[in-house]
Amino acid sequence: DSFNAFMSLNERAARSALLDIQKALGPFRNERVLAATAVTDMAISSLQRRSVTIYLAPNITDMTVLRPLLTLFVQQVMDLLTREHNPDALPVYFLLDEFRQLKKMDEILNKLPYVAGYNIKMAFVVQDLKCIDEIYGETARHSLLGNCGLQLILGANDQVTAEYASRALGKRTIRYQSETRTLELFGRARRTRVEQIRERDLMMPQEVRQMREDKAILLVEGQRPILASKLRYHAIEPFKTAALASRQNTVPVPDVEMARALPVPATLPDYAVDGPDPRPGRIELDRHEVIDDAAFEASSAENVDAAVSSKERLVVTARKLKSVIAACLSAADMPMNQRISIQDVLAKTIPDPEEVGLD
Repeated sequence: DSFNAFMSLNERAARSALLDIQKALGPFRNERVLAATAVTDMAISSLQRRSVTIYLAPNITDMTVLRPLLTLFVQQVMDLLTREHNPDALPVYFLLDEFRQLKKMDEILNKLPYVAGYNIKMAFVVQDLKCIDEIYGETARHSLLGNCGLQLILGANDQVTAEYASRALGKRTIRYQSETRTLELFGRARRTRVEQIRERDLMMPQEVRQMREDKAILLVEGQRPILASKLRYHAIEPFKTAALASRQNTVPVPDVEMARALPVPATLPDYAVDGPDPRPGRIELDRHEVIDDAAFEASSAENVDAAVSSKERLVVTARKLKSVIAACLSAADMPMNQRISIQDVLAKTIPDPEEVGLD
């Protein structure tokens, strides 16, 4: 159906669609990408049957090339896990760090409201809310945050995020007392105290931006907001000892070339046969073969003579072929019984192996 729809487009629309297709298939021009996606040793459906951890950690320099593949993988996993409902399935946790780098994924937002019914949890990590607005828009951002039952704000360096955190924290009631003094007749002083009850933001936007580095705001659905202290694993026991032991007992990982090494075409034995004829005077040497200058000059002369004689024989055969074809064309109007058979034509036009030096 997609192919028929493409064929029914006009020329201008087809050209635009073709450019989009070429752009989408651009990563597969890379041989390493082809080698990595040609086979797989895991089944995505096994994520809900046994404990499996999948890491997607590309280099920063490769994000431009691999971004479409990462987006495709995440959407494909989400589609397969939500295809059938299995109440006994193991929970699956998606931790999408640098969510902005994956660009727009409408499939994620569409399935986010009901993934919890499939025992799937998702965590999105972004630098600020403007990152979501740039890709999905402000309306989609409100929908995304509305489906997050837990929100952890580690800090805010922009006004939009600070204002959102301030509104999410809510307000508190504070009491104000004011005192005024007046002088009455005969110089008597009179004091008046007024107490007022007002509302104030629990944390104003500027206070959110000025929050200490070791503090974090935790917003949990159905609970009051929490001003928590960050857990510094490298400074707090027993995590500090565990992290130190992990760094001191690292498992050596050998360097592995993931892509299959492809040979250089010029080093293949059939390259000289399938490729262009070697230049006159050029001879092929074995890797460990060493010849002197005299042997090289003698071999070059023999190759030149062989090339010239072979060319002369081919010229003679070509002239014979041309004359036979001309004679056949001139006799095309003769009756059928007078025409020569195809075997006779082939016998006269196709040279014998001895004529071209293939004996």
